[in-house]
Amino acid sequence: MTIFTISGFAELGRQLEQMTQNLESSFRSEVLEPTLSTAAAQAQAEAPVRTGYLRDHTGYRINSDTEGELFSDADYAASVNYGTSKNTRGTGFFSNAAAQLERDVPVAAQKWFKNAFKQ
Repeated sequence: MTIFTISGFAELGRQLEQMTQNLESSFRSEVLEPTLSTAAAQAQAEAPVRTGYLRDHTGYRINSDTEGELFSDADYAASVNYGTSKNTRGTGFFSNAAAQLERDVPVAAQKWFKNAFKQ
């Protein structure tokens, strides 16, 4: 009978876990934060300003190393964005920023992926 002993699995598991954490952290800093920050700045710049409330309540938040969201928590944000009737057109301030975000994230993620696995 032949007995093989393989050692190092615990260390390999620890290294893989550390690699996963590093990748998630770099995804946050290199993809999520810059793309969401740019989108939020665009939405704020395009938001009509009467009192500043809509602009000041539009932004982004990072929920985890791999998830974030663009938001506007002003009660009337949807009405301003989409309009309220045939006579009141929306500004698209939020939709425009969200559409740009949808274009920017894949480009940033592809660049991140190439750099992350270059090593």
